[in-house]
Amino acid sequence: SFLLEQLHFSPDAFAMFQHLQPFTENFQVLLSAVGVLTFIMLVLFSYYGKLQVNLKGLLGKLCLCFGVLVVGVALLKSHTDLEDHYKGLYARLNMHAVIPEFPQFVQGTPAREPAQRGSLAAILKSGVLRVGYNTTNIPFCYLNEKNEVAGFDMAFAYQLALDLECKLELVPLNIDQLNADFEAGKFDIVMSELIMTEERLTKFDFTQPYYNGLRALVVHAEDKAKFLHLDAVKARDGLKIGGVGAYAQAAKRLFPKATVEPLADINHAFNGDIEAILWDSTGARTWCLDHPEYVFIDYDGALGHFFLAYCVPKGSFEWLTFLNSWLNLKKEAKFTALQENYWINGVPPPSKVPQWSILHNVLHWAD
Repeated sequence: SFLLEQLHFSPDAFAMFQHLQPFTENFQVLLSAVGVLTFIMLVLFSYYGKLQVNLKGLLGKLCLCFGVLVVGVALLKSHTDLEDHYKGLYARLNMHAVIPEFPQFVQGTPAREPAQRGSLAAILKSGVLRVGYNTTNIPFCYLNEKNEVAGFDMAFAYQLALDLECKLELVPLNIDQLNADFEAGKFDIVMSELIMTEERLTKFDFTQPYYNGLRALVVHAEDKAKFLHLDAVKARDGLKIGGVGAYAQAAKRLFPKATVEPLADINHAFNGDIEAILWDSTGARTWCLDHPEYVFIDYDGALGHFFLAYCVPKGSFEWLTFLNSWLNLKKEAKFTALQENYWINGVPPPSKVPQWSILHNVLHWAD
């Protein structure tokens, strides 16, 4: 797949390679047989004194071939991009790749009245879906290189507004004021990598989890050896661990001997004396690709799992029922898989270009 990407071949080229493999393998066998036959003939000619070797000419031709090879490699090197293409990968992703049609955007609509909070009927009547978001949650909700709000959760927010036939208002979210913002009717739903925890379940309603994964520690690559054994890490004195949001509370439970510092975001977390950060493995992997001087360790699930769900005001039974059914429909329609492949796994969406073939693309024998 690496060569296919570097040479800009069609994604269907690999399937064609597999189909032609019986022919190519047989051709390889034929070449091997020719090589063995040539060797036998050389041995026989040498045995009967019919073989003469011109060492000077042979060495000259070998030197010529080697020189051509060196020049070829030098020319190819100047035209070969050896840059790490994973760095900046997620910054290059955009919503248009997986959401062909955008909802209409609005700003500054009136807040919901107390009786309208968490009401599907009120959303449909107003024609506006108000979504709380936070752009520090790559790859679920973040700003790409064009300074556009993008990510897995944003794709679902766009699609939800389209399916409701509503306009979309994106409302910036402060996680520490979530309860007050819901009370003020600022948004109908939070779609921004919000972790479902026991404490939050007492204050808000959550949809069924739409994504789950493993917790992980993010550490300096040069310090990786110090963190390979979880029991030893837990037993360390003086360890300082950072955590964003709910991960700070989880870090206190998992590392009782460590000093835990709550963080606003991870981008400036290592400026002080913090040695490790507890995070979800999905976000950690994405962040480490952009920061190769760091690595993440998930300890094969020993740190537990995290569960992401969309958050709505407490008591939003009708709205919550609709959202759970809607999530099931998106999963059945492969929409969820498409977004996960693109935003989390970094896999381009399926090409709509007709399947590449020799008859069509090379010989032009078919339309």
